Amino acid sequence: MPYECRYPAVSAAVYEALLGDPFYDTLRAAAAGDSSSAMVAYLDYSLVEAERHGILTLCSGESLGAAAWMIPLQPALQESVGRCKKKFIAETMGTGCVDLYRNISANMHAATRPQVDSRSWYLSIVGVQPQGQGAGRSLLKRVLGRSDAAGVPTYLETFTPRNIPFYKRLGYREVAIEREPCIDASYSVMVRDPA
Repeated sequence: MPYECRYPAVSAAVYEALLGDPFYDTLRAAAAGDSSSAMVAYLDYSLVEAERHGILTLCSGESLGAAAWMIPLQPALQESVGRCKKKFIAETMGTGCVDLYRNISANMHAATRPQVDSRSWYLSIVGVQPQGQGAGRSLLKRVLGRSDAAGVPTYLETFTPRNIPFYKRLGYREVAIEREPCIDASYSVMVRDPA
């Protein structure tokens, strides 16, 4: 049975916002069948995953978009969430895509883990359309206020250098630049301490 999107318009907007990002472009190129539809489904699944096991914020007003945050989970739950996502990717995007996703995730986790506090909330996905109107900043500030109140750091990875000034204005600092071999692209690890 095909995946039915819970947030189809939002997921499509996030997809459009992330075109050109090396991570998502690599997954899209590896996806079997209609790669655009597969990527919208992947993003929707990720948003629902954040809603269930992390924090999901959606744009309000004229912009469409979302931010998906993952928070530390108990190891057994984390393993179950990861297993379910890989199963979804295999069924929706193909086994080649799930192997690629597994390798990229393992590489990035191994490189990023030493750079971040284990309590950190992880900004997994953010995308807004149209861009440049302040909706992305507003979307992230809602969760950053919560992380500040909880005394918890946050982190993210970005393959897109032009995004770094945006994140720095929100209080992030670049702590490492890593190279992901499957994508053959560099990405920045950025950390924000609670205010």
